[in-house]
Amino acid sequence: MIGPDGQALEAVSQRVGFREMTLTDGQLLVNGKPVTFKGVNRHEFDPNTGRVISRESMVQDIKLMKQYNINAVRTSHYPNVTDWYDLCDEYGLYVIDEANIESHDLWGKGQTPAAKPEWRDAFVARGRAIVERDKNHPCIVIWSLGNETGMGQNFKDMADIIRLIDPTRPIHYEGRQPYNSTSLTSFDIISTMYPSVDDMVKLMEKDSHRPLIVCEYAHAMGNSVGNLKEYWAAIDKYPRMQGAFIWDWVDQGLRLKNKEGKTFTDHINYIDGANACDGLVNPDRTPQPELNEVKMVYQYVKLNTATPLVSGQPVKINVRNTYDFQSLEPFRLEWELIRNGDVVQRGVETNLVAKPGQTQVVTLPVRLNATLDTRMIDGNARPSPTALAERNAQSGEYFLNVSVRLKQATSWAPAGHEVATGQFPVKTDSPAPIVIGMNRIATVKMTATPEAVVVRGKEFTVVFDKATGALSQWIYKGKNLLTQRLQASFWRVPTDNDEGGGSASFAARWRKAGLDTANMHPVGIKLDPRPQMVRVSCTNELVGVGGRILQQTDYIVYGTGDVSVSTTYTPTGTLPHWPELACSFNYQPVLLT
Repeated sequence: MIGPDGQALEAVSQRVGFREMTLTDGQLLVNGKPVTFKGVNRHEFDPNTGRVISRESMVQDIKLMKQYNINAVRTSHYPNVTDWYDLCDEYGLYVIDEANIESHDLWGKGQTPAAKPEWRDAFVARGRAIVERDKNHPCIVIWSLGNETGMGQNFKDMADIIRLIDPTRPIHYEGRQPYNSTSLTSFDIISTMYPSVDDMVKLMEKDSHRPLIVCEYAHAMGNSVGNLKEYWAAIDKYPRMQGAFIWDWVDQGLRLKNKEGKTFTDHINYIDGANACDGLVNPDRTPQPELNEVKMVYQYVKLNTATPLVSGQPVKINVRNTYDFQSLEPFRLEWELIRNGDVVQRGVETNLVAKPGQTQVVTLPVRLNATLDTRMIDGNARPSPTALAERNAQSGEYFLNVSVRLKQATSWAPAGHEVATGQFPVKTDSPAPIVIGMNRIATVKMTATPEAVVVRGKEFTVVFDKATGALSQWIYKGKNLLTQRLQASFWRVPTDNDEGGGSASFAARWRKAGLDTANMHPVGIKLDPRPQMVRVSCTNELVGVGGRILQQTDYIVYGTGDVSVSTTYTPTGTLPHWPELACSFNYQPVLLT
């Protein structure tokens, strides 16, 4: 701004970038290459300041996302503060920039302002505003018209004004009419929410001229994000499936103080229940356990072996680079050979050179049955007694752990940060287990009363309770090792996702079937006593609403004190999918010492 005297009163600058967006042969291309969006939805939320977001909080989000292999963000469901786009430009995140249009409640009631002419100008104004404000940010690769507002002419008029201002970017909107799992959306991208993998394939096959991008999936409420691997097996298989965005990034909770002055997190979304807690990170950005699953599935460096690893043969790892533009030169590969949980060898390979789309075969100098030098592990000058024992006892369970890490620090992670990992079992020629002939096992004695079956051996007694049809006591040297009998378990505490859906939810169907209160009832016990072993077969039955579950458990008590347990469950009727199938028991802490 220049004043009357010709002097500058105010100067504003903006960093810009150049890149090309095209839709070609049903794929979205960035600079001529198809890209894959490993995305997440993000609400603007801070535990201390609510909807007011600091630049430091934004940087923290971006660094965490990149550290966990997330490369794209949808600004659900409104334009974000402008600093966010500056930082995404700088650090490198793709952005779906979404207009502030949502009328979920009205849409759910069969009404939508998108089809009402009196709302047209408001729709067009919001489309014009987001594009005019944000069009110079290269991180923005897609414009989104809004969220969950049905479909109508107003969205089409909104898209027209956006294309007039910016014809370079594709337009996304997930709403459609009619709305079902395999109906196609309008505009430039086939979009959907929370589809099955089969429905994703059906949608993609309906229109060969557009890419499929899932704007919401893998609802992260609680410790969930299930079947992510299956989603990405499909995305990796079909070139026109170009990614998906997890719902969502951060739990929404404010840090408050109670009457005693103690700080706690108040998850404020009382109307919508636990949907305030559907993030991958806590409000303070502490990663939740499921984020590790996201990192593993989203990793750009895919590690596998052409054949199972076998001792005595060369160890070759296929390292596939699925980055869209970057080679693997900035990374090193570290490996460890694990035996029975302990590191016995380790090494580093620094010559990773695979370009995008290429696979590099790396041969690792793994040595099985070699003399162990503990200087490779802890710097000791001489092998420890433990190490010598390990050398002399080569049998055990082996795994090869592989980790791909940054050689140098970047703007978003320190040197040594892990970007990909893999674990592979190694088959070894372990000594065959010692087989003891039955005639060398000590004898056992069985007695049966109307209340119980008792099997006694040297220093042990096993008791089966006929009233419960289960092993109820396991006594060794005069002490009962069990505090609760072995029993079938068909129930667990429902998760938030189990409860979702009202009367149609998993949890509601489980309770309706009586699985939360049902108990097993004994049907009968069969005995097969022999000198060195006794087989006790217990049959029990659970009766639910709509069906039954028959359980047969075979216990074999040996003179050695070993007890073999095998259980078969046979359902009949129309019981729902079971929440759990397990055999549980509680034991004394003495077993832990």
